[in-house]
Amino acid sequence: QKWIEVGTVGALWIYPVKSCYRKEVSFFSSNHIVQLQDIQVDWLKNQEGGPSQGELSDRQFVIIDEDTHLMRTARQIPKLAVLKVEVCARFLTVATPEGSMATVNLEEVEKDGEWSNAILQKGESSMGLDCGEEIAELLNHYCQSIHGVRMLYYPPSKKTEMARLAWLWNLIGLHQKVMNLIIVHPQEIKCLNNEITVPFKVSFVEQSPFYVTTESSLGSLNERLDRPVTSANFRPNIVIEGSEAWDEDRWAEIKFGEETVINCDNLCTRRTVTTVDPESGVKDAAMEPVRTMREFRPIPEGRMMNGRTGPVFGVNSSLIAFGVIRKGQTVYVKYK
Repeated sequence: QKWIEVGTVGALWIYPVKSCYRKEVSFFSSNHIVQLQDIQVDWLKNQEGGPSQGELSDRQFVIIDEDTHLMRTARQIPKLAVLKVEVCARFLTVATPEGSMATVNLEEVEKDGEWSNAILQKGESSMGLDCGEEIAELLNHYCQSIHGVRMLYYPPSKKTEMARLAWLWNLIGLHQKVMNLIIVHPQEIKCLNNEITVPFKVSFVEQSPFYVTTESSLGSLNERLDRPVTSANFRPNIVIEGSEAWDEDRWAEIKFGEETVINCDNLCTRRTVTTVDPESGVKDAAMEPVRTMREFRPIPEGRMMNGRTGPVFGVNSSLIAFGVIRKGQTVYVKYK
């Protein structure tokens, strides 16, 4: 199939902390390249990853319940949507809308932090380093939740270890479960059907590493709403301008400029988080836009459902070819 031009990149957003405030950037890289004994390893090739720029990586931090280790997001604590973070010179700073701040040295976290487990939405788990008491104290005061909360950090060093596994695996051509015998972190070992496995996962990503929406589909939705919403309600990484409304339902692959290509894995189901105002952290009392979306954007029946429920908006995507995605870049697609 030929590539067909459909629009341009209108906005790029990275979410350093899952479910917290976005960072708008003019470009981001779609891969992490690491050096292993002077050999360049293309880490994210055909693996889970996500957008990054400098020290910012998508969903590199997550907030969890201190007792149950369940992930906490704006679904349970809407005001998390307006909690802001900065990552600069290896320091993480968390700031509340009221002006309270806490800072932690990530190098010290990597050196002395304790590994802990985060249980994601569908019961999947991912390990991270606890960011310490100062961050936890700020979060607990801000969230005022019944149970205490903690912040976990997925360090670049762990991505390097996983890259080493990927490189060795590709080098000698063995199946991943053989490479699983090379232990990255013992606490990630799982035993399933008498086979030892290590989850091959990057950071706190639940579905696909990229989420793409379009301004035209947002406009079509807003025509049905009493109060319009913005693209930020949906928390995409990439917003495309100039395409036809709902045309993304038929996309198979997306190319940005001449190098970066992502696969359209499936339509994205969106529910409670979209009802939280991304600028105030207040949940809509009428449950919009989800209520309206349920009327005309239900998930199609068939294989695409795969146990999922809720209305769909935008596409979950994963990386095919590396590159840099820039705001204003021409967008091409191949259709299903």
